[in-house]
Formats: sequence, structure tokens, C-alpha cells
Amino acid sequence: MRKEGLKNVIVYDPQWSKETFQSFYIDRVRKRIKPNIVVLRPPKMEVYFETNSYGFKGPEIDFTKKLVAVWGDSVVWGLRKGWVEGLSGYFPEHQFLNGGLEGDPLENICERIAEANYTTGLDIKFNIIFPGWHSRKRPEVVYKLLSLIVKKVPNPVLCTVPTSLSKKTVELDLTGYFVSSPDKGHYGFWGNTPYSIENARLLFSEIQRQNEVIHAVARENKIPLVDLYSHFYTEDIERFREDFFDAGHFRKSAYPKIQKIFYEELKDVLV
Repeated sequence: MRKEGLKNVIVYDPQWSKETFQSFYIDRVRKRIKPNIVVLRPPKMEVYFETNSYGFKGPEIDFTKKLVAVWGDSVVWGLRKGWVEGLSGYFPEHQFLNGGLEGDPLENICERIAEANYTTGLDIKFNIIFPGWHSRKRPEVVYKLLSLIVKKVPNPVLCTVPTSLSKKTVELDLTGYFVSSPDKGHYGFWGNTPYSIENARLLFSEIQRQNEVIHAVARENKIPLVDLYSHFYTEDIERFREDFFDAGHFRKSAYPKIQKIFYEELKDVLV
């Protein structure tokens, strides 16, 4: 639901914990993004990111454009302004709305999709759905939820879940690659999960299983699929960290590549 009003300006403090920072823009009770937030980053006080009056990350909605919502978890939310907003530059007649929410399970993603399409008055023409990471251990739930939501909303598009892991790298000891450096940046494994070859194998198998489900739902419902997993898959030990800062989150430097992939995949779909 839209919440009109003045923007609430937050000046980012790098000393904040992740939880403290998120408390300024995530409503933990409602499991929604808080509307009308502007986060400024010192010392230049540039806009780090903002949320609009409908609770999407990004600028206010331009109702002269066709609206495309991209739904998901932290991968969709992105770093700083994220990658979703930049898709609008590839599709001048469309505005892309960032419906990401960090740590969001698929159940809540689907609730937010239905809410935005049926209770806000927004005429969302296309709904791009990234199922996220948080239901990967329950493929039967992923199948059920996706099968339901794609039948309820206009013009759904599904996305597979990408990863920096591969069939080859999960069999190697990657301990020496979990470092931070000026040229490579930071690279970690997966949140608080301790790294081991066994845990890497397990995580990779869960991703593969979930992606099989996503492919099946797209195929059964004859809807478009953006296969991010295939686009970013590499077994090259020297390149697997290039686009990711852990097993599943994109570096900011990968955003132009993501945007070009979506353009090529959807240029004949978003009409």
C-alpha cells in the first residue's frame, strides 16, 4: 500500500552493525521494505539508495512507463542502488521496480508479489520472480509456491539461482580463496556457514535441485525463464570469484553484465 509523505533521511554510519542498518529500512514485523527512505553516505552525502512511496527500492514510480517488478531476496536487492533500477535504461518504455528484500523466504516473496499486484492499485505489466536462496532445502515447497504464483499474476518471468560454485570447484579445497585484497576484493563462503568441501557440495546440490524445479515450473506453465545460473556458471578456478563475493551474491562490478543478460533475454518479451 502506498504511503505518501516526506522522505525520511538516514545518514549511514559505517560503525553500525548489519542489523542496526537494516532496522532503518526493513519493517521486521510486517516483513516489508519501509517506504520513503533516503540513505545518504558520508562524506559526500551521495544517495546510497532510496525507497519510494510504494516500498520498492528506487525512485518514485513514473506512471507514463510500463511497470516491471523484479521480486526476490538480497540478490535482487543488491548493493547500493542495485542492478534492477539500471534495467530501465535498456527498456526506455518501461520502469523496473526493485522488489528485493534481504533474507526473504519464498513464502513472503509470493505474499509481496500478490499484495503489490492486487492491493496497491499498481498496473504491473510483468513480474520477474527470483525465488531466492532461503527455500532451497525445500524443493517441493518451491514447486508448489511458484506453480501457484505464476498463475495469479500478469506475465510472470522466472529466474534461476546463480552461484560462484561449480561441479569442479566444490571438489577442491577453496580455503586459500577466502581472502580480501585490493585487486580481487572480498570473497567468503556463505554467511555464517563454515566452509568445508562437504558443505560446498551440499550447497551446490541444493542450488541445482532448486533450479531444476524452477525450470520445471517454467516449462509446465510455458513462461519465459532467465537462466542466470547458466549465464554465470564457470569451472575456471581463476574466474569463479570474478562476479561474486560469496557463493551466491553478485559483486557490484557484475551489474552491467546482469543487465545485458536481462536485455538479451527479455527484449522480445517485454512488449
